[in-house]
Amino acid sequence: MKKIEVIAVVLIVLWALTLVSNPIITSITARLYGPSGLTSLSWSQKGMLAARNIVSVLVQVGVAVWLFIQAKRDRATSWVWGLF
Repeated sequence: MKKIEVIAVVLIVLWALTLVSNPIITSITARLYGPSGLTSLSWSQKGMLAARNIVSVLVQVGVAVWLFIQAKRDRATSWVWGLF
């Protein structure tokens, strides 16, 4: 397996993890606090959810930059990998 293929597999796994985490967090919140759970959360709980979302965005941007740099090193189409 080439280096670029390993990068693609890592990216797909990380992307799948971000897709799975949102429904899980929503179902846990609904289970613990009822269907209107997000409206009844305290400010600290809402802050933790916001922090999780910010960290998730930073990880996705970091992965995109890392893929761009790795694709450039491997002489692949770096912009395509950066967008991917």
